[in-house]
Amino acid sequence: MKRALKITAITLSSIIAIAAIAIIIVCNVVFSPKTLTPIVRNNVGRFITCQADLDTAELTFFSTFPDFAINLSNVRVINPIADAQSDTLAHVGRLSASVNVSQFLFHGNLVINQVHLDNTVANIFCDSLGNANYNIVALSSTEEAEDTTSTSLFDLLQVNDVVINNLSATYIDQKSGINASIDGLNTSLSAQLQGANGNINAHIFLSCLRGGTQRAEGSNFQLSTLNSQLSINGSLKDNHFDGNLALALPSTTFDLDSNRLADSLALRANIPAEVNLDIMHINLKDALLAVNSHEININGVAQLDNDDINLDIQFATNQWNLEELIALIPEAYADLLDGIKVSGNASLSGSARGTYNDSIMPLISANLNYTDGRVQYSELPLPINNINLSLSANADLNPNGKIECNISNSQLSILNSQFSIPNSQFSILNSQFDKTLCDINLSANLNLPELKPLLPEDLNIDMNGRANADISARFNLDDATNLRLDRIIADASIKYTNLDVLYNDSIAIKDSKGTLAITLPSPHTNKHFKELAQATLVGTNLDINMIGTMQANAKTPSLTIGIGDILDTTQFYTAVCQFDFDHLQGSMDTINFDITQPEGTLEVYPMRSNKKNPTFTIAYANEAIKANMGSFVNINTQNLKIEAKTDYNKEKENLLDQLNPTIKFDFNNGLVAVDGFDADINIPAIKFQFRPNNFDIEQSRIIIDDSDFALSGNITNLKNFSKKRGLLRGNLKFESQQTNIDQLMDLVNGLGTTTETTDEVAVTDDNTDFAIADATQTASTDTIGTETITQEVNPFIVPKRVNITLDTHIKKAIFADTDIENLGGRLTIKDGEAILEQMGFTTDAAEMQLTGIYRSERRNHLFAGLDFHLLNIDIAKLIDLVPAVDTIVPMLSSFAGRAQFHIAAETYLRADYSPKMSTLRAAAALEGKDLVLLDSETFSTIAKYMMFNKKTENIVDSISVEMTVFRNEVDLYPFLISMDKWQAVLSGRHNLDNSFNYHISLTDCPLPARLGLDVKGTFDNLKFDLVPCKYKALYKPEKQGATEKQTLALKKIISDSLKDNVK
Repeated sequence: MKRALKITAITLSSIIAIAAIAIIIVCNVVFSPKTLTPIVRNNVGRFITCQADLDTAELTFFSTFPDFAINLSNVRVINPIADAQSDTLAHVGRLSASVNVSQFLFHGNLVINQVHLDNTVANIFCDSLGNANYNIVALSSTEEAEDTTSTSLFDLLQVNDVVINNLSATYIDQKSGINASIDGLNTSLSAQLQGANGNINAHIFLSCLRGGTQRAEGSNFQLSTLNSQLSINGSLKDNHFDGNLALALPSTTFDLDSNRLADSLALRANIPAEVNLDIMHINLKDALLAVNSHEININGVAQLDNDDINLDIQFATNQWNLEELIALIPEAYADLLDGIKVSGNASLSGSARGTYNDSIMPLISANLNYTDGRVQYSELPLPINNINLSLSANADLNPNGKIECNISNSQLSILNSQFSIPNSQFSILNSQFDKTLCDINLSANLNLPELKPLLPEDLNIDMNGRANADISARFNLDDATNLRLDRIIADASIKYTNLDVLYNDSIAIKDSKGTLAITLPSPHTNKHFKELAQATLVGTNLDINMIGTMQANAKTPSLTIGIGDILDTTQFYTAVCQFDFDHLQGSMDTINFDITQPEGTLEVYPMRSNKKNPTFTIAYANEAIKANMGSFVNINTQNLKIEAKTDYNKEKENLLDQLNPTIKFDFNNGLVAVDGFDADINIPAIKFQFRPNNFDIEQSRIIIDDSDFALSGNITNLKNFSKKRGLLRGNLKFESQQTNIDQLMDLVNGLGTTTETTDEVAVTDDNTDFAIADATQTASTDTIGTETITQEVNPFIVPKRVNITLDTHIKKAIFADTDIENLGGRLTIKDGEAILEQMGFTTDAAEMQLTGIYRSERRNHLFAGLDFHLLNIDIAKLIDLVPAVDTIVPMLSSFAGRAQFHIAAETYLRADYSPKMSTLRAAAALEGKDLVLLDSETFSTIAKYMMFNKKTENIVDSISVEMTVFRNEVDLYPFLISMDKWQAVLSGRHNLDNSFNYHISLTDCPLPARLGLDVKGTFDNLKFDLVPCKYKALYKPEKQGATEKQTLALKKIISDSLKDNVK
């Protein structure tokens, strides 16, 4: 611009100088054109250093009275320079100027009232070294010429009107690469100036302007305008200009390299202004700038102060149609908006206040209103419609400044979902854009099914329903991007109706209405970790269906979830979930459940000793549960409470060490029905506490039909037991008012069965092998000799590596239809053995005492040992109570009355607990008085052989029987039977196949002879043989020999040993 002004000043100065010289000469000497022309030619050289010429110089006065006028024709200024477009610098077809004679003669002022230039051609050139063809003023130096020209000429001259018609010009600057041309320039310039004061009125019309650059390197541009107009009018007083500038460029084209940046743009400017040239101060009064129909009005002041520009400017636009505005974007940059379509109307207003220079920016404020907007972006599946945006911004663009934006009363919609922004603020630090501070308030009315296209493509989810959301948040943009939840303040409330969600075609969620509230930071104080965010869901009738797996329905569910710092990689993540439902119903596979008022808390946080490992806790309670596993189990409970904690460490080998659990369990009023079990299981209470090394049963009570059980105590050494380093130890107390032992045995059948206890095993019995089938069969057979017995599967298997003592007190027990009272004693489970110590009890048949041992090495290879005492027992009931006794002592069924029975035995058992008689080892003693020998065919036969008379009731005074059992043989030691005046000694052996060989010696009777009788065979085939009496001296001390004494001593040892443990 400075160079253009310089060129213009020099050119005009040269032309005016020529005119002035001519006028001066005319004013001093009046010449005719013939005389005047040579004079003008000869004096031009005094002021111009190049060749100048003209055709004629003509002086007129009368036509311009009272002014003199000189007309010059075909004025030529020629200044050849290498590479210039022409040797002719300028050619003026006609140059005329009129001079005010009176001003010149009487005041010495050279006032040129009017200058006309017609049909002017100018060729301006500057070469690559900076040599210009327009440097033609004859001064001592270029700098001096510039100073003198700008001062002396304008001090001498006063030009009132300048009219230029049909000016064409070219300009070439090789150094800068600029190439320009103008055609058809018509100018009308009038000025009434008195020194530096006066009025100015100028109008310029330019048919065509073309210009650009032609550089070998870098970018080049081309500019062209058609039918351009410039008008300037105003007044100048004391270096103050007050006026108006109007510019109209109706068709402007601009190219950069091969890219067209503007095509036929209509540019307009109307700038009313006051200018103080002394202090370079400008005051704009409703100035207008426009591109096509897009206008901007500017008001305010600006002042140039050395290198500073001080601004106080206000601006405002009209309504801009954004489609028309975007259409102005050059095609070369159209790819920046690929896939983006914007429509609507926008207006912008604002201000700029402050200083502008190389290091300082003024403060900018702006207000944007965008109405009836629509934005569509190819990366977004849905357009944004009905945009009404009101945005205000204050920008301090200096290094430490910030930009503050406010969005208020704004709305938009996506299909049938509406969004509104009542008020939101953004504060942007210039040097840290990522640290933008955001204060957002957002409301939305969402039509959920329409939002699916906005979700990630790999998120397979279908949604139905509507939701109203209110969101407020304050955060730093960088914190939000990096999920630093501890630095974000936010509240969100989402109210949904008719929610229906299907995720991945496998999880379906439905609810009629509900509210989801999200709060950052969490208002809840957690003693284990710092909660950063909390979400609370309150529903109405929530259905969850994991298709093919589980379904549940929650009435008025309330879920509150709190999370900690999810980005903290130095420790395990933290979360807590509190839940409270009025009702929870559901099913999973064959399990169905119905829970009343479930509530509780689930929590996970880093373990104290190792932050990388988690601690899980749960606190749960409910009022009632109804559940079933198909038709197999039905459960009804009330008042269940669970508190549990586990420190999980997956590096531990053992599950108990991995979990390290602590559990408190409190359960009341339960009822369990099991298919195949005739009676329901009633559970009034179970209360226990489990710790990693202890299991404390505070209370447990179970009722099954007419049986009730109460168990308490503790179990210890759990860790060593789980690591197979020690025994599981415990002391338990079992109490019952009444126990049906038969039912209890049915309940525990199969308990403890494993593949280890069901392996096939061979047992040899008198060269007879039998196999115990695998437990996977429902039943098997065991053959001993000719006996075949069906075996039931899955007996009670005593656990190994266990040492647990159970102190038992049962007020009444029922076993084999027999009532047993005051059953008490101690049961010890020790490393695969069950040991019963001094178990005493009473029945209506007898007082009993039992010590026993039970081992279960395999399912069908059980072992039992016992020391059993029945005192004052009814013999008939003894046989009913212990049926095996009849097998061991078949003659016992021939007696009636009460007796004492003692037995010590051991045997292997089958899976149905029946003894394997071939493995039986036993010793037994039976003592009785006043027994009745029952009449039978056998007794009648014996009486006939022994020749004693039967009575209606055959009373046996006393009986003392000792016997031993080994394998399949039962040996009866000689025992004395006294009946009235008859005494007999009976002994012998019988086998478990009910074959026997007995001898009866009649030792005392009214008869003179002492007879003996051998009884052999089976009950179905008895043989009787009279033989000598074998034991006639056995019970007569005076006649006893060594054999008799040894026999009686052995009997006493057996009897005393058996009775020794009686308490």
